[in-house]
Amino acid sequence: MLCPRKKERDTISSITSTNLRKIIFKSQTPRLNWSDFMTDHNWGGSDKMICGLVGRLRMSGYKDTLEVEFRAEFVDLGEKVNHEEFLPKFKERGRVRIVETSSGEFREWP
Repeated sequence: MLCPRKKERDTISSITSTNLRKIIFKSQTPRLNWSDFMTDHNWGGSDKMICGLVGRLRMSGYKDTLEVEFRAEFVDLGEKVNHEEFLPKFKERGRVRIVETSSGEFREWP
């Protein structure tokens, strides 16, 4: 799925550049269902890790809003989604964008 693997989490955890504006994750899965994507409980640790990155950047004078973007082909991008459970702590500090790669449609929060 899209949840960062250990290698990616380690890389994100090591970022110190205040020039960072966006982190992009691309799905290796051909097509995703919204419900599977949004209910993947493995995102809890990634939520804390990305929030930690924002905290470190802000301590270094970072003033921008970090965006985390997910690119994938979804079965139905228009279906109703309970996004509140997905990266809830990060959405208080940054922006989450989901991009449907074949159509270019997107959703974003906060």
